[in-house]
Amino acid sequence: MSREHLISKGVFKEKKASVHGFSWCKDRFATVGIESLTSKILCSKHNNDLSVVDNGGIEAVDAIEKLIHLCNERKHSSPSSFEVISLNVDGYLFERWLLKVVLNLSFQNKDKIGGMGEVPGIPPLYLLHVVFGKIKFSHYMGVYHLVTDGSCVKTDSEIVIVPIVKDSTIGVFYISIYSIDFLLSLTPAKPPENLRSMGVSGLPNHILDAKWLYRVHEMTAAKGGIKSHEVVFNWKN
Repeated sequence: MSREHLISKGVFKEKKASVHGFSWCKDRFATVGIESLTSKILCSKHNNDLSVVDNGGIEAVDAIEKLIHLCNERKHSSPSSFEVISLNVDGYLFERWLLKVVLNLSFQNKDKIGGMGEVPGIPPLYLLHVVFGKIKFSHYMGVYHLVTDGSCVKTDSEIVIVPIVKDSTIGVFYISIYSIDFLLSLTPAKPPENLRSMGVSGLPNHILDAKWLYRVHEMTAAKGGIKSHEVVFNWKN
């Protein structure tokens, strides 16, 4: 067995992540260094098999960081001076990378993983097939973008991950990447209107009330109705 970094090292410039709700940080946010996020999970061959997923995750996070940087950089500029910048992301690789991250963080925890999980802390075969690219998520499972007020405020180079647990099963993960908010649903059912309707609490109101947008095709920043830049997610392959 090799020692695998739970969250791909190349993603983090400041080498930290905040997590909450797992068995080892049930009632508090824990800020963890990337060097400490290692676990004996995958053999070297399987790590190599997922290297393309790690690269896809790194590219996606870089694109999101650039989106935020440009948004803040251009907020005092005239829209007429904008050169529209498009940043392209492989949506399926991003989705698989998010799944890899949450599976690793959930491994050997006390809750079942996903709506098809049977053994606490052990991912079901279906999710393993998805993360290794053998099948794609279906039945409303996969990544959602949380549609909030659209403001671009970067407060930290940080990824925040919170499992949403109900009846001892993690059905959804809340994931914030540099203040851009996502959900990863592992439940084969039509999602609720918002997190608040699921009975979730402890997150900011704008997150609890945000609408879910499935496999978003683009995240666009504009000023005065004029497009400035965008992240484009490719879901065609």
